[in-house]
Amino acid sequence: MQKVLTYLGLADEREPEAEVETAAEPVPEEPRRAGRRANIALLEDARARQTQKVVLIEPRSFNEVKEMADHLRARRTVIVNLHRIRPEHLQRMKDFLSGAVYVLDGVIARLGEDVYLLAPDQVDVQGAIATWEEQEASNE
Repeated sequence: MQKVLTYLGLADEREPEAEVETAAEPVPEEPRRAGRRANIALLEDARARQTQKVVLIEPRSFNEVKEMADHLRARRTVIVNLHRIRPEHLQRMKDFLSGAVYVLDGVIARLGEDVYLLAPDQVDVQGAIATWEEQEASNE
């Protein structure tokens, strides 16, 4: 191969003996120290050390739904108050947000009338909040 490259002018001429000598020299290995800890950090540990943020959003139009989905994608917990959304956009927004939570393997929980908790997959949500109507029905 060296002869072909030299013939084409792509490489300088070398003596074959020099190549054999350099290839035959063993590369000394650095001995490992006993008790040396690896410089490996688990991804889960790094995420656990980060400060978790909760974002409170009270949107006024359907255009703000993308912002909420972006917070979820950034692994932030979002509490959404949908009281100010027009009724014709309310169901569309709920559907979009529940789809975003599903795609990210997150959790959606109802906190009150048109108030929802949207949590990414690393947040564990336990318990449920009963609405006033549910409490009245159970008392009767």
